[in-house]
Amino acid sequence: MPENLHDHETWLILSHAFNMDGRAASQTITDKIPHLINLGIRPVIISGVLGRKDAVLEHHQIVSALPVGIKFDLRHYLKNRIPSRFTYRIIMLALTVILSPLYLLEKFLMPIETTWSWSISAYLTGRRIIAKQRPKLIYSTGGAYSAHLAGYWLSRRYNIPWIAEVHDPMVYEGQPISQARRNFLLWLEKTICTHADLVWWFTRAAMERAR
Repeated sequence: MPENLHDHETWLILSHAFNMDGRAASQTITDKIPHLINLGIRPVIISGVLGRKDAVLEHHQIVSALPVGIKFDLRHYLKNRIPSRFTYRIIMLALTVILSPLYLLEKFLMPIETTWSWSISAYLTGRRIIAKQRPKLIYSTGGAYSAHLAGYWLSRRYNIPWIAEVHDPMVYEGQPISQARRNFLLWLEKTICTHADLVWWFTRAAMERAR
């Protein structure tokens, strides 16, 4: 931990993809971290388990709350950590069998983004962090939209300013997704535009489509 970093202003950063080598959604936030620290900000990270755990910052890695997201998270987590392909497939087969009933139920009831339930885990973890550390700001960043959903819930619950970083257009004409997922994204995009204290779109197209 850099010297005196605990004395700095704390920001809670929500990013499902953090410290993932080669993933653009990771680089857009990890590249900012040194600049935030230089500005006197102490980042506290909540992320998924797909990347490596940060050895310097306070970094909470959590899995999604429900079966569809759990399977997605663990598939990537185990693939990067189990050298034996046979062992990996046996574990994934057992996991699939265990999760199948609830997995199918979630797919039927909530056919939206795969990792949407990570927002539940992030919200619960964020509550504990906020109670102890009182961050001055919540910063949610894509690609996974679950980070923005958790950011919205935490900001509304604790009245903390919220910045949402949106990388790509969330909704666009001809998008090859289900109507349920489209409706969810329409609602979430409107929620971001209505409730976030600042929205940062990476592309003009994303901003224009949101408008």
